[in-house]
Amino acid sequence: MVPVSDLFARMAAGYSLRGNGVFLGIAVLMHIGLGISHMVFNLFLKASGLPPELPGQVSSAGSLGLVLGLMPAGWLGDRVGQKPLMLGGMILAGGAELLRILVPSTSALFLGSFLYGLGMAAATVNFLPYLATRVGSEDRLGTVSAASSVTMMAMMVGGLVAGTASDLLRATGWTDAAALRFVLAGGAGFLLAAGFGVAGLTMDNSRETAEGNQLARELAEGAFHWGRALFWRLAVFGSMIGLGAGLFMPYMNLYFVDRYGINYSTVGIISAVGMFLTSAAMLFCPAIVARLGRVQAVAVLQIASLPFLLGISAVPVLAMAMVCLWLRQMLMQSATPIASEIALSIAGPKARGLANSISSTSFQVGAVFGAPIGGLLVKNYGYGPGFWGGAGLYLMASLFYLLMMTPLTGRESISVAAGSPGVPGIDSGG
Repeated sequence: MVPVSDLFARMAAGYSLRGNGVFLGIAVLMHIGLGISHMVFNLFLKASGLPPELPGQVSSAGSLGLVLGLMPAGWLGDRVGQKPLMLGGMILAGGAELLRILVPSTSALFLGSFLYGLGMAAATVNFLPYLATRVGSEDRLGTVSAASSVTMMAMMVGGLVAGTASDLLRATGWTDAAALRFVLAGGAGFLLAAGFGVAGLTMDNSRETAEGNQLARELAEGAFHWGRALFWRLAVFGSMIGLGAGLFMPYMNLYFVDRYGINYSTVGIISAVGMFLTSAAMLFCPAIVARLGRVQAVAVLQIASLPFLLGISAVPVLAMAMVCLWLRQMLMQSATPIASEIALSIAGPKARGLANSISSTSFQVGAVFGAPIGGLLVKNYGYGPGFWGGAGLYLMASLFYLLMMTPLTGRESISVAAGSPGVPGIDSGG
């Protein structure tokens, strides 16, 4: 155990965002666009007079695009570099967003969502592998945590702008659908701007080449079969989390609007506060890992979030539901950069894109099945069963992660102890 007095020193050490300002600026633009879409797209579907089960079906179309795009995008990123994949992905996502909000047909809505998913697959799955090539292994957890915090803050800004702008436009006489369509078009503009910004990036693998990570060489040579062992664990874990999330996440904003009768600005403020708190919490990830170990940190954070997830649907007043939402979001999402960094570390530079693809693909496969099931639950039984089902799946996933990832990280600790310049102090997995 690390003394509490040392935790803040550990937290401050290891953040290495120097030299990555342009890349993070591009990531901020992309995540503002994502925040806008995440905030109001389902509200746009509702305002357009579409049936209540449609958001889940549209979400599944987007998830299907992600599922089909993630593995090829990660594989290509490992071989040709992440830059062209991020460039094409952001431009495709921005164009698809315009398609699904401007062309008045259900087929265009589903096609646009599918293409949006493909674009996001190419852009997001190569984000962390690109960043990992530009920092040393000793800085990676702090850098990934800080980058996650920055992009979460950008999503907060996007959500806040989306909700506020929508209400301002409605106050000037715009219809709900027209106001939300205009705001979503602005979000597409951010995605396109980020795509054009990627064109100015350069690839720099010198840090990774210098590292010569021993575990990565073992993985590439197939000496210990760690790739296979890691990948199936990531797939099972991600599938359970995705299935659970699909039961309630596509309907969260609708739940708050329907149950408490709040306007879009209030939804935006609630979401923005949650993202701000989460982005701040992510900065403590190195300190939490130093205290608990990495596998334990992921499992403990996710399990600790479950009472608050259930509280969202159980508490009688808005203020209590908001607090439950924020605490749940802080705890659950603070585990994400820890798990991501560990998967990148175990996979090594030759398979980081593939490992990230498997994690993301399995999550989206789960979401493909979870979202329409959640829609049927909302239609027939209300919002509550989705929250309970999601909590149950999260609990199973967390216990699976704790039990199944520890053996892999034990092997990585041996490599480090033997003299590999990999990540020190490993006590968990991705």
